[in-house]
Amino acid sequence: MGPERDRPPPTRGPTRHSPIDPPSPEPSPEEPERSTAAVALAWLLSLALVAAAGWATWRYHAEITAFWPPAARLYQALGVQ
Repeated sequence: MGPERDRPPPTRGPTRHSPIDPPSPEPSPEEPERSTAAVALAWLLSLALVAAAGWATWRYHAEITAFWPPAARLYQALGVQ
């Protein structure tokens, strides 16, 4: 009888003594929490980017239509001449 026979057989899955869902890990001290100001700045930058894209689409509609003719239908539906 060697040491291998003294070991219990491996088990699979959760047992009565182990939780099914392990607790979520706590944030590490190196991981800073996102501040409200950082989230607000991210939203502001995202909205500014969308607004700039909208402005450029309206401002350069002639160039966009010349480059991609099907865009003319979209501009016509929006009432941009």
